[in-house]
Amino acid sequence: YRRLDKAGKSIWISATYNPVRNARGEVFKVLKLATDITERKGAENAMIKSIMELASGRIQTRLGPEVRGEYADLRKMFNTTVADLEDRLRAIMNGSKRIGWVADAVCDKAANLAKKTGEQLASVASTSNAISAISKEVSATDKSAQDVDQQAKVTAEKSKRGNAIVQDTIAAIEGIKQITG
Repeated sequence: YRRLDKAGKSIWISATYNPVRNARGEVFKVLKLATDITERKGAENAMIKSIMELASGRIQTRLGPEVRGEYADLRKMFNTTVADLEDRLRAIMNGSKRIGWVADAVCDKAANLAKKTGEQLASVASTSNAISAISKEVSATDKSAQDVDQQAKVTAEKSKRGNAIVQDTIAAIEGIKQITG
């Protein structure tokens, strides 16, 4: 319960009311035992506020010095955990960017290789005297290019899936932000 102390300051108490009975078993007074839980209530409110901020995507939230006393260890663990979460999310986002860059580079290399292979095929087709020998080499080069192209496509697809997972995670965080307002 919220009450005012003797100085007029707002405090929170937890109270129990115990009947006191006389010899005949009749209640002749009620004994009230109250405990000041202001510190606990402040810690609870700060935790709720910080958790709501996390849910809305604000991973920089921390518990402040108002969470003290017997709750100081809780504040330290919460702040350490949130800082670790923030570091991990930043690492994931940075890794996703690097994966995207690598995927783009692999796609560019594969396109360049495919273009060069096509140019070689056109050149070979116009050279009628060496069609047989060049044809064998082109087939081998084409097969290698297709293998490399296929491997590049597989690598690019895996990179895109990784990027999509990170994007879905970011979208989920944004969705939580919108829901929690």
